[in-house]
Amino acid sequence: MKLEIMTVCALCAAALCAAEEKVDPVAEGFPDWRGLTAKNHISGREICPSDLRHKVTVLIEIEPNEKLHAQLAAIAKSGLLSYAVIAGGEVPNWADAELVRDFIAVVSNCGEKRHDDIVAAMAPKKGDKTELSMTVFKDQSVQLGCPVYDGVTFTGAPDGSGKRPFFYVMGPTGTEPLVKGEFTAEKVKEAKAAIAKAKKAMAGEENKWLPFYGNVPEPKFHPQLAKALEKGRRAKTSPLEPVAKAILKNVVSKEAEKAREAQVLFDAINQTRSDLLMRIRLEAFQAPYRAYYDLQELLKYWPGEKKRLEDMMGKIKGNAELESMGKMFCKLMEYQRPDFTPKNASDTKKIIADLKKWRKGLAKSKESPNITIQNAALLVDMKIEEVTGMMEAKLPAK
Repeated sequence: MKLEIMTVCALCAAALCAAEEKVDPVAEGFPDWRGLTAKNHISGREICPSDLRHKVTVLIEIEPNEKLHAQLAAIAKSGLLSYAVIAGGEVPNWADAELVRDFIAVVSNCGEKRHDDIVAAMAPKKGDKTELSMTVFKDQSVQLGCPVYDGVTFTGAPDGSGKRPFFYVMGPTGTEPLVKGEFTAEKVKEAKAAIAKAKKAMAGEENKWLPFYGNVPEPKFHPQLAKALEKGRRAKTSPLEPVAKAILKNVVSKEAEKAREAQVLFDAINQTRSDLLMRIRLEAFQAPYRAYYDLQELLKYWPGEKKRLEDMMGKIKGNAELESMGKMFCKLMEYQRPDFTPKNASDTKKIIADLKKWRKGLAKSKESPNITIQNAALLVDMKIEEVTGMMEAKLPAK
């Protein structure tokens, strides 16, 4: 009787957890990540389950106790999180920079939900040599540090109970870890080797990862995605939510090829949105003109995301000079698209004339005492010079 009561209680608890979090179905061979909810978010970048698939993912489990700071310091100093750096170095050229997307690391709190204590433990302590390494958790106020959540896991995930800090490394596909174990120097070394090998294999794949499409450049079963994206180029908005939901239904298809394509496309759509959100937060401080462009892209496909960036809007649109450069950059990105073709020679000449006018108008901004405006003007000027050359090459030879 006692066993029956315990079983019923366990089932009720499981049902309660399921009710609290909606978990999307996934295709066979991919982990059904859960725990990445707003309620569970502690600090760092906000992510979704799609962010943890089709790349190398490191999940590190911690447990709040008297050694919490020591756990986090050991994780930070291990170097496992350093792979999550933005491409292009510490000061990238945001006009062309890309995010690193073949790797992500997540810290999962598997003990009491002591969010304040965990955030406090991330701060370096004076004199203990953790200051530099603990910067992987920095910028929590703008959600740019390493993602830290409560209870991130998936069905069949390793159990680190009694061994935390504990970690495992997942490859771009599959539900079996490449490496798992306690946080020892030997295991971390093994993990780094596995990560390097998996990243090298991804780099050698024929189909490179593309926004919205992932590594499926020409969908066989889901033509509605291309149609929605094409509409988005012409219209002010083109919400992708209905398209994503329709694609999601096919991840459970009995046709393995169809299910895999659906999973890749669904995750690629969500990763594109997630990456844009992160880019905008980074760019708002370092390159507002580029943030302006990415904001237009984000809202074109996901209008509802405007609410999540209200705290950034003032930095993106709060300065007339920067906003003007943002509008210029939008046109520059349009002109350099491979499929952009001027209507005729006269149209090409007009574009070139406008570009030269813009460049002349940036002269004052390039000498601005405001370093943000000055840097933006210099980089936009470089992009104008590049695009002008592209346009001049389109003119018929004399």
